[in-house]
Amino acid sequence: MDNSGKEAEAMALLAEAERKVKNSQSFFSGLFGGH
Repeated sequence: MDNSGKEAEAMALLAEAERKVKNSQSFFSGLFGGH
């Protein structure tokens, strides 16, 4: 079995999740702390 494809997919999902977290953090800081 070749796991390189799964590994790349997992890394992509992880990166996307991290990006979403960063986006929501900046969204919330802008919402509450940006005034």
